[in-house]
Amino acid sequence: MSLNYDIVEAVPVTLVYDRVHFWIVGCGGTGSFLVGLIVRIALELIRSGKPTKITLVDPDRVEAKNTIRQCFCSAEIGRNKAQTLAVRYSLAHELEIEAIPSTFQPQWITYYSYGGLLTIPMGAIALTR
Repeated sequence: MSLNYDIVEAVPVTLVYDRVHFWIVGCGGTGSFLVGLIVRIALELIRSGKPTKITLVDPDRVEAKNTIRQCFCSAEIGRNKAQTLAVRYSLAHELEIEAIPSTFQPQWITYYSYGGLLTIPMGAIALTR
């Protein structure tokens, strides 16, 4: 097996859009840990003057088994996953985070390739707008 050196040719990415909207669809095993990272990126974008929004979507509730492999604790059992994470990170970082406690509907996202709104699909877990 040979090593992949593609990273050597990596270049910085500059956002040339008026605003950014992160969508994290699914707040379980991957999504619950991803929220903290996206919040840090959003804070930096906001500090740089770019309006940024975060929306979390998940219809599920925290169960005892989730506290082992997901980013939840026993005090959160029974609460909606998206709402729980939105409250936690909103309070910790003084940032408004929207939570939708239902099944994701693709029509909620409007895709623009130009005109000031950034949309980058990031797999099934997060979409950026």
